[in-house]
Amino acid sequence: MKQEKSIGTAKITRVQNEVNLPSDRFRVYLKDMNAIGLLEHRDGLASTKKGRSFVSEYKEVVRVLRRFGVD
Repeated sequence: MKQEKSIGTAKITRVQNEVNLPSDRFRVYLKDMNAIGLLEHRDGLASTKKGRSFVSEYKEVVRVLRRFGVD
């Protein structure tokens, strides 16, 4: 998360605006990501080690798919 880089956490409202989702749907996704350990929700949102690993692996999958012409 961009906002997380400077202070270690990101405000929920800023992240919600960045991903452009209605708050009810965004809260469901937050609950799911928290339940599987991808992020922590305390004073703000913070990605966990597992979450950062997931993003890294996801970027690699996207890179490989693009090499094969799948966008």
